[in-house]
Amino acid sequence: MPTVIVRHLSVETHLALKARAARDGRSVVAEIRAILDDAVRTQPDVGRQMSTPDSATDVG
Repeated sequence: MPTVIVRHLSVETHLALKARAARDGRSVVAEIRAILDDAVRTQPDVGRQMSTPDSATDVG
């Protein structure tokens, strides 16, 4: 499974993620994964590109 590293996250954002994860009964990593999954699923064009193995590119 691919790995994504997010650097320079603000303290406020990290605390908000921790609070949201606790509210949802998940770890912070699971919460971030759920947020990202939801974000790409709400954009039909992006979701379709994700299902195509040849479309994988290194964006950053």
